[in-house]
Amino acid sequence: MFKKIIFITTLFLLFFLNKTAAQKGFEYRRSINGISTAWHTITLPDSVYERLHTDEDFRIIGFTSSGDTVEAPFILSENNVQIGANLPADRQNTEPACPLGRGSVSFKLLNQSHNERGYFYTFESPTSESINTIHLKFSNKNFDWRARLEGSFNQNEWFTLLDNYRIVGISNADGDYQFTKLNFKEAAYRYWRVCVNSAAQPEFESAELYKQVEIIRNYRKYNVQKADIQSFKSKSETVIEVDLKQIVPISYVKINVKDTFDYLRHVLIQYRNDENTPQPIWHLAASASLSSLSKSPFEFSQIKAKYLKMTIRNGDNMPLSIDDIEVKGIPISMTARFTEPANYYFFYGNKTTRPPQYDIENFRKNIPKDLLPLTLGDEQANDNAVLKPKEPFFKNKLWLWGIMLIIIMALGWQTMKMMKAQG
Repeated sequence: MFKKIIFITTLFLLFFLNKTAAQKGFEYRRSINGISTAWHTITLPDSVYERLHTDEDFRIIGFTSSGDTVEAPFILSENNVQIGANLPADRQNTEPACPLGRGSVSFKLLNQSHNERGYFYTFESPTSESINTIHLKFSNKNFDWRARLEGSFNQNEWFTLLDNYRIVGISNADGDYQFTKLNFKEAAYRYWRVCVNSAAQPEFESAELYKQVEIIRNYRKYNVQKADIQSFKSKSETVIEVDLKQIVPISYVKINVKDTFDYLRHVLIQYRNDENTPQPIWHLAASASLSSLSKSPFEFSQIKAKYLKMTIRNGDNMPLSIDDIEVKGIPISMTARFTEPANYYFFYGNKTTRPPQYDIENFRKNIPKDLLPLTLGDEQANDNAVLKPKEPFFKNKLWLWGIMLIIIMALGWQTMKMMKAQG
């Protein structure tokens, strides 16, 4: 009987300590407002990111009227990328998707020929599906040609899709660059013909067809607090340093150039978060080419940063005239399930917590669509937060210490009794 009492008491203490430890270790919390159904979405505000140590060091914890602690499961949303064109222009970005759903498909080359107009390559498409991109590959390193693209159903009548289309290849100390993708309005022909206007015969390798679809990313645009642009003649480079208001997730940078002439420059994009260090440490985010042929933004794996540095290598060229810098990122968004009535809080800023594992991760298909978003309240330091629900019985920790002392004394008395019995 005595051992049974100790066992039950110990379990009770462990249960109580586990309840109080649910929110322990998190430095900050915010109230969650607007819960009306079981499922909701939450998008983190920008001010949260500088408090996070990882991308998942947060929890949703609720306190019931009876003093119990409940944890609401959540999953990071997959709706940050959408197919279509129903979002505002500042949230749109077009990029190649999996061509025809399975990667690029090679053409069947039927013949090669040339005359005074140029070099001709005729292909047969292995699919009846429509396409809108053809990627040409050449062994040539440096070239500047004009291409003409035609389509036909029977090789007797040809229809022009592109004419005087510029394709370029440049090889220098900064690396190799080629712009040889033919982009056109979606079409479906059985036969395709490319004419390359070149004085010398191109070293043709292959051609691949793509169906490029529009991918819309739910980017959030960040205001640039300060942009310092300096050109260093001695280093033959232009350095752009950008300061943001706070640490935010970044995966998109666009350098808008005023100049209208042709240019091709290598760009190094770096980032950091430290402010008052004698020697700032810059980390690499991306290395790419800035070209007048393709004025697409630089997109890279998401980072968290407050400061950006873009180094443009000018070589022997004049520095470019920079108009402005666009910085965007995809905020962390989650879908959460609330099954217990409680006052829920978003806890975050924990250096030691591990990513959670909830059952709902395996049942994403069962989550309702068109969920209502929730808002987060103002930030509170977790240690100073005042809980509103009914106080638990053991509010004063002296009760816990007292019970633990009684258990220790009882165990000691039982041990002494057993030793005397054996003696």
